[in-house]
Amino acid sequence: MIQDDVCGHPSRSDSPTARHHVKIRVWTETDLEKVRTIFWETWMATYSNYIPESDLRSFLDTHYSLQQLHEMFINHDVYGFVAEVGDRVEGCMRCTNARGDGRFYVNSLYVLPAYQRAGVGTQLLGEAERQADSCGCSAVWLGVMRKNTIAYEWYRRIGFTFVQEAPFTMGGTTVTHAIGFKPIPGQKTMRVPPPITIAKRTGNAN
Repeated sequence: MIQDDVCGHPSRSDSPTARHHVKIRVWTETDLEKVRTIFWETWMATYSNYIPESDLRSFLDTHYSLQQLHEMFINHDVYGFVAEVGDRVEGCMRCTNARGDGRFYVNSLYVLPAYQRAGVGTQLLGEAERQADSCGCSAVWLGVMRKNTIAYEWYRRIGFTFVQEAPFTMGGTTVTHAIGFKPIPGQKTMRVPPPITIAKRTGNAN
């Protein structure tokens, strides 16, 4: 199982969420178009300095068409959530219980730029930890591009340990992807499993 990059950001106090309640809820089928929009806007804001727009668009259309999002939506091992700020969906997260790996992955976690560094990502990760715990997993796993330094350092500060690197390809651009985990609070100390074999991702679906 290889997951997409996840954009996490440290919190700030002068943000829109200071004025609105944030609600994390399970996604619905009517959210899928908005989820796709959040993917695109956060990719452009975060990755366009080192991944061409044409590669980002190709990856979005290849892996995150509405039909493919629907297939994820009906997959019982996929857990999707959105973050509502006021009455608007401003962030989303997709997780997978990878039974074959014995791991619970956060495949995608994105928050629209105006609401980043406002604690929305932290709340989404908290929901991921609860879901992982309910699945009997002792940790949450995720991957982040090494060039996404803000997210990478933030994940390290909140308790993620990165234990493996692998190539990750969007369109025709390949970057280094760091794979790490965070133990679920209250769980017994986990034994880090050996690195799994990760093939270079060249556009194959999850």
